[in-house]
Amino acid sequence: MGCLNATAVRLWFQTLQLSSVNNEEISTSSRLKKVLKITFCVLLVLSGILFLGTSITGMVLLATGFPFWLVTTILCSLGAATISLLLLATLIFKCVPNFLEPKTPKIEQKIPHRCAINLEELYHPATTILPENIEIPGARDILIYSLKFLPQIKLITAQISNFPTIRDHSKGVHTLFFLHPKTGPKDKNIPSITLLRQLEVHLQKGTLAAAKESMNTQKQPGLWKLFPWLNRDPQEVSPSGIILLWTPWDYYPEDLQKIKNQHPGEIYYPLFLQDSTLLFNFKFLTNLLFDFMAAGIHKIHIHAPTIFAPQRPNGYSIYGYQNFLRPVLLSALSTAAKKAAINTKTSPSSLPPSSKLEHETGITEEEKKLLKLDPNLSPEVKKALRKALKEGFYLYITDNTKNPMKN
Repeated sequence: MGCLNATAVRLWFQTLQLSSVNNEEISTSSRLKKVLKITFCVLLVLSGILFLGTSITGMVLLATGFPFWLVTTILCSLGAATISLLLLATLIFKCVPNFLEPKTPKIEQKIPHRCAINLEELYHPATTILPENIEIPGARDILIYSLKFLPQIKLITAQISNFPTIRDHSKGVHTLFFLHPKTGPKDKNIPSITLLRQLEVHLQKGTLAAAKESMNTQKQPGLWKLFPWLNRDPQEVSPSGIILLWTPWDYYPEDLQKIKNQHPGEIYYPLFLQDSTLLFNFKFLTNLLFDFMAAGIHKIHIHAPTIFAPQRPNGYSIYGYQNFLRPVLLSALSTAAKKAAINTKTSPSSLPPSSKLEHETGITEEEKKLLKLDPNLSPEVKKALRKALKEGFYLYITDNTKNPMKN
């Protein structure tokens, strides 16, 4: 305890020192700027006086009959002095303030603390070089994370436009999009240019409408289907397919009916807003990623805002804390890989323990339930799982404003 107190005092003292230094720098800069402003004004006043004096002197000397050469010499001297003062004032105005303006510190984008814990304990340190045979033209701030116990399972993050061209062994990857049920009137204040609207521009006419019609036959949170990606421009590199998924983060007709039927004093919350919100999302993401592995879909691209900061169609965020789902996804990817390894009997000699964050949040207990051997898996599913573990499962998450793992 004494050591902790001493550390806290030392950090507090260092903070005060840094604050003092910053305040001194700002104060010094302010004083210099004030002095320069006064000097600039004085020089302008002196220049004006000299100019006026030069004019009056010239007229007086010429009127009193002084020799022309003498008048010219005096006027040139006064004129040179005036010009010198004006040049000095101009120099101060244009050049000096640029050096004295306090530099705006560049805000460094950092990985949130909770993400950093899971990354450190579950994943190898990030690399910035894409694996061989993978291309993402135009991508910036690339960070690749590989699971420590199964390096073939990778999370690839980058900053790039909403519809990037991702080539994995010269082929496109599957792209995931979330669908929302229409359970209320459309808000006219919400812009209609959504990700799905942008997707429609890239596809052949009627492709997305047909896919939506197929999805509408069964509206169930978490239900997904795979559809072909038919490019409008045949010259473009097509992703392998479109995955449409009914979002788990919205109200469905059944939820609205339960809200309508609730008794006075009762408050109904859908699963994604109940007390076990974190565990609900962990379970959902783990099962979703495992389902993709089992279905042979091993290269998937997701737009970061749709999974890390989900919103309802009215524009309201589901969860106010934007860092909430990132560490959950990191844990879910690790658990999905463990589940695949256990069910194919290809697990390492000992699976890695849960991270400190997973213990603190209760994910560890939920993970034990998810990691039970499933005796009902078909040989085809096990074959797909083995392929994912051997050849790799790559999850691409991108954002058009920053690397999605950073604040």
